[in-house]
Amino acid sequence: MRTTRRRMLVGSIGMAGMLGVITTAAAGVPAPLISLTADPGSLDMGSVVVGSSSAASTVISTTNSESVPWAGVVLGTPAATLTGANAAEFTIDSSAAGACTSLQQLMPTESCTTRVVFTPTSSGTKTASLTVAADTTLMLAGSVGTSECPLVVVNGIGATSLPSSACSISIPITATALTPPGGVVSISPTPATVRTGHSVTVVVTTSNTGEAAMLDATTVLAVPSSLRVVNAGGGQAIASGLSWTNASIAGGRSESHTVTLRALSARARIADLQVSLEATGITGSAAAKVKITVPKAKKKTPRKKAVPVTG
Repeated sequence: MRTTRRRMLVGSIGMAGMLGVITTAAAGVPAPLISLTADPGSLDMGSVVVGSSSAASTVISTTNSESVPWAGVVLGTPAATLTGANAAEFTIDSSAAGACTSLQQLMPTESCTTRVVFTPTSSGTKTASLTVAADTTLMLAGSVGTSECPLVVVNGIGATSLPSSACSISIPITATALTPPGGVVSISPTPATVRTGHSVTVVVTTSNTGEAAMLDATTVLAVPSSLRVVNAGGGQAIASGLSWTNASIAGGRSESHTVTLRALSARARIADLQVSLEATGITGSAAAKVKITVPKAKKKTPRKKAVPVTG
């Protein structure tokens, strides 16, 4: 009897049956409630620098309430779409391995992947929605209505169609776009004044003016021979002076170093301090002058000659 019933069903569905779609329930077979699922159910693209890209994927599959292996769906055309305020800054990578495709049949043991690429064009919080939907046009004549979700069947076993709410799933997408890092170095005060044999304090500052982190930043202070480093301010002594290395300086943050220098000679009345910065994709420089003065010699007061006393 079961074989005869299957043959009758197969014979009644015509061309639509060749696509594996039917809306007539087989006698004694419960109508399964089918739904599309996504894992993960939301995508967080994280923080991405404007002009660069980031990608994330979700796996689409189908389940049914009766746990039967023969009931699934056919994906729509296109299989996935993007909508929302910032949808233009997201794309679907259809070339990704296992990507969901138009009119793809998904049974409970099958899945496909939707990969989304985020390429921001401006900074700020970005949102969009990824929708994966079943095809709602492959309906048989005499069905309840095109607003219902067609079901895929195998071996001629059919199931009733479902409301359109079961035909699609929406995956919210969030991301943050950051302006690129910007490096600025400075020395203060400028100009500075110091007397020979005395010390002067200067502050070397490295700043990140962007929102994204500035990576592998090296700041170098070139110190002329007329000045000697008394306090390196945490810097590493190098042939030309001092250097500081920061693996990462967060967006909008600065690193400052206080350096003490002693004036050795007044032969060079102006000592030039040079500071330079090198980081990933960033260079910068600044200069300051230190004026070296010679202490004025104290004037000697001539001794008055003793006037002889005559009697």
